[in-house]
Amino acid sequence: KYFPFGQGHKDELVNRYAIKNSYTFPISESTSSAGDNGIPFMASSCYDELDVTEKELWDTYEALGKAVVSETEKIKNDKTNVFSIHYSPERSSIIVRFIDQDAAVEYVVKPVELRKGLSKTSEMLGMKTEDVPEDIHPVEIELKGKYAVGITWSDGHDASIYSREEIRKLCETLDSKAKT
Repeated sequence: KYFPFGQGHKDELVNRYAIKNSYTFPISESTSSAGDNGIPFMASSCYDELDVTEKELWDTYEALGKAVVSETEKIKNDKTNVFSIHYSPERSSIIVRFIDQDAAVEYVVKPVELRKGLSKTSEMLGMKTEDVPEDIHPVEIELKGKYAVGITWSDGHDASIYSREEIRKLCETLDSKAKT
């Protein structure tokens, strides 16, 4: 397999964001040619005429398509897992709510605790946790589907996306520390 954009951090991202489906596509001459001509590989080929490598690629695209349809249907029909997050300037806190079939819970988190606790991405970008100012706060919080949020911070940092599960784990950890 060739990795024209580098090996990347696929496994790390899959684990960090609890991504259920991920795929690696081999590069083939027919895929490249189809893309260059503006015709999707799946529309430009007949399965029976493909060689073994191209059939493997076809099967991977087909599996991806089926997974996208399946996950989209699950998300569309899932009314039991609600996630909300917003900044309250009056409380100088971030309010995080999780509502699922079994329970509803709200966490009140200081922005600096959230930023430092979710610092892995910041560290990957060369930012150190100890450099985060104590008065940091979100300027904007944007939901990324049902799975994550993007936060623009008052220090200008806006390159991180935080998964709902990552935020939940941090909130639970901070909550259990506060109770001890």
